[in-house]
Amino acid sequence: MLVFTLTACEEQGPAERTGEIIDNAAEKTGEAIEEGAEKTEECFEDGVNNC
Repeated sequence: MLVFTLTACEEQGPAERTGEIIDNAAEKTGEAIEEGAEKTEECFEDGVNNC
């Protein structure tokens, strides 16, 4: 958290902005995968026909 605070005060260059975009995309992708896995698990628990 301290590193983020210190770097947030500096102006970001194109590489930093690109890295942030990639980080955000990876985080959203991970969340979507987790959500899909949870739904898949629920389908198998409830029976595939209920999905």
